[in-house]
Amino acid sequence: MLKNNTFPWGIYIGDLINKQNKTIPLCLDSKQGGFCVLFDEESEEVANSFMENVALKLFELMPLGSLEVTVFDFARPRFMRLSALKSKNLYNIMYSKDTTNNQFDTIEKLELNRLHNLLSFDAPTISEYNKKHSKQETFYLLLINLDDFPNEINSVKRIKNFFNASYDAGFYCIAFGSQDVLENKSEATESILNKFPSIQITNNQFKISKNLFDFNNEEFEFKHANDNKDKIIEQLLSQFENEIIEETKEIK
Repeated sequence: MLKNNTFPWGIYIGDLINKQNKTIPLCLDSKQGGFCVLFDEESEEVANSFMENVALKLFELMPLGSLEVTVFDFARPRFMRLSALKSKNLYNIMYSKDTTNNQFDTIEKLELNRLHNLLSFDAPTISEYNKKHSKQETFYLLLINLDDFPNEINSVKRIKNFFNASYDAGFYCIAFGSQDVLENKSEATESILNKFPSIQITNNQFKISKNLFDFNNEEFEFKHANDNKDKIIEQLLSQFENEIIEETKEIK
């Protein structure tokens, strides 16, 4: 059983490098609840790699089985390494209108149940709840394609209500899409863009909004997270296998 299963205070997205070549890890305050990644056509592959890296580092940091990822995306598969966790029931992909609507209903009900029946003055977040209870609640990472997700949900108010309380209820969001979404955004898309700070990637160059992290671009160079993702997923799968072996030994 997991003990004191909490969500990390920071989300690692890369490093700041100063003029003296000193490297400073850049972690976003997880209490912001998420962030958006907007990219031009040339930068889509870089954006996909970056988001997958952030997700895998979260899996690497958290206890096995404590985090699940749900992807809302009607395009071709973009997170191939993450999808390897599907066999461990830690990866779900919603690639149609029906599955998107059904899954949003499911996570909305889960959020409301946690808000009304689990959280309290003494435990205002799922992290705090898990510190005080032996039955541990799972955390969820939502990867949302802005071109697909909001337009399939009937009520913009539902989306706003969900994301206003999502972090407390154990959800963290990375919303993403082409920069065209800024010109053709729906009311629902706009609500998500207004809720979360953004990272824009143009010509494979990253621009971080100051409400996400304020630093002087003249003093620091930003190098986005780009770990060996194959190695990370291999290690995660190996940990699962080792855990199964240990559990089998205990039964015997």
